[in-house]
Amino acid sequence: MGWRGTLRTLGAISREAERNSNRRARQRAKEIALSEKLEAREQAAEAVKDFEEYVERLITLHRSCSPSINWHSQAAALAPVQPQLSQKSEAAAQSRLDSYKPSWLDKLFGNTEKKLKKLSDALSAAKSEDQQRFREESTKFEEDLADHKDQVEFAKRILAKDPAAMLEAIKLYEPLHAVGLLGENLLIQIENPDLVVIDLSVHGEEVIPKERPKLLASGRASVKAIPKGEYNRLYQDHVCSASLRVTREILALIPVDAVQINAVDDLVDSATGHLKQSAILSYLAPRSTIEKLSYHAIDPSDAMKNFLHQMNFSPAAGFKPIQRLEPPKAPLASSLQTGLERMEPHRG
Repeated sequence: MGWRGTLRTLGAISREAERNSNRRARQRAKEIALSEKLEAREQAAEAVKDFEEYVERLITLHRSCSPSINWHSQAAALAPVQPQLSQKSEAAAQSRLDSYKPSWLDKLFGNTEKKLKKLSDALSAAKSEDQQRFREESTKFEEDLADHKDQVEFAKRILAKDPAAMLEAIKLYEPLHAVGLLGENLLIQIENPDLVVIDLSVHGEEVIPKERPKLLASGRASVKAIPKGEYNRLYQDHVCSASLRVTREILALIPVDAVQINAVDDLVDSATGHLKQSAILSYLAPRSTIEKLSYHAIDPSDAMKNFLHQMNFSPAAGFKPIQRLEPPKAPLASSLQTGLERMEPHRG
């Protein structure tokens, strides 16, 4: 398996458990929402626990992140060592031949020539074995060397911030599919060597529960609608948490200076009354800020105050469509400073 396959495999292994866990939790939440009454005491308690864990996962996606890729180490990786022909099998066979001394029984029954021929044949076979092993090692060396050259070249392209290489790395590692709760429809653009822009579909209707089970004193559970304001705040926290998670994954993978996330979802168009995909959050996150946050302590929605962003939200009305931020064309530092001076509060 080449280094690209290894990178893809490592990423897949680290994400599979999390994806499966989220998939089971989401399915469980849907089953709970469809149930009008849960009769058994143990089943009721378990349902409430599953629901609470699912909701907690919705708003804490930002707390986890894949390990960073050390591209400097990849670029400086040592080449494989060229194999040398080993004659260990031949030497062992030659030693057995040289040390053979006919016994008196060999001489008595005329087996000396037969045993010498057998040892000579074994010597020839040992030479062939050494040669075959050397050919196999040489073939593997050539493959490893080609893979090493490819790895080093690719790492150097990443460090040089080659947009095509960075997009290939995202495709290989699939960091944005790390969590089953994240949107599957993604549009990724590298505006310049320092900025990745991502449109992230969050699919709020599919992942945010509208009802919750509540454990009663009797031990049974009742299922009731989540109040609108609470639902909207949960939805907002999920959108912001998922956006932060995607940002962290990208910055852990490639050496860009900033990530812009445009979270989109289907909202009712007031002009037509139909659902229309609209931007609901747009924020620009510099690496320096992302690396300073304490992710187990922050509120994901409140954390947007740290960034240049657009978000029109109120607990009563939920999200309203916004205009995406224009990706900065000027140096990021000056663009961020100008944007922060204009930034307005994110919650209604």
